[in-house]
Amino acid sequence: MKGALKKILIAEDVPMNMLLAKMLVERSIPGLEILEAKNGEKALEIVFNEKPDLLLLDIQMPLVDGIAITEQIRNAKDTKIASIPIIAVTANALTIEKKRCLNAGANAFLTKPLIKKDLNKILKFYLLKSDDEINLSPEFSSRNSLDYFNYKDLIRRIGGNKLLMQQLLLTCFTEIENNINCLTNSHKYNSESIKNSSRNIYEISLNLSFPRLNSLITSIQYQILNELPLEKSSLDELKNEWKNTKVICQKILSQYSHQEH
Repeated sequence: MKGALKKILIAEDVPMNMLLAKMLVERSIPGLEILEAKNGEKALEIVFNEKPDLLLLDIQMPLVDGIAITEQIRNAKDTKIASIPIIAVTANALTIEKKRCLNAGANAFLTKPLIKKDLNKILKFYLLKSDDEINLSPEFSSRNSLDYFNYKDLIRRIGGNKLLMQQLLLTCFTEIENNINCLTNSHKYNSESIKNSSRNIYEISLNLSFPRLNSLITSIQYQILNELPLEKSSLDELKNEWKNTKVICQKILSQYSHQEH
């Protein structure tokens, strides 16, 4: 008789990142029940009601952040909940960020963009009780590349899955454009929406290996975090950069489509 289906909760507020995480989890351990939470309050609700076997937790969650979520879980009276393995995920690779997560009670730490083989080792270790040592790859960074879209790095990180790459690219178009629209029309939005839009573009560009776009949004984030007026030249450059990146993505999608037929 087979054991009960294992459940993993993915707590992530950026739809593109959620899609990527789900795809990588499904390919690492097929048959898992995947639960989703788009904010910290929902994540805690699911943890206490569903008692998942593992939590893949983005640290920068809205409503309740990942550190507070981790602390509440570890302080739970129910020992099954208190002992749930928590894998902290963040775009911030600083050592101090890792220490904050681990000190709060996280079992392991992954840096965005997620790399398939690293996630695979973590999942097998905590869900399948694999004896393999968790030895994560060096931090991946495409910022030194001059390419608009470093698709070779993306393909490498998702295990050569070209279908997944196509799905990720198609999904990102509208999302990036909506967030750029928020920044270029910042007078129509509150400060929290503007911060979220810049973070969304940052994380998507990091996950999908858009190095030049990532570099530009990083400079815009600096302006936002320091409450400086958004420079029109920076926003125009961002829009133009995305326009060029999208054209390249569409060409690659078209090539794959022709190959399949």
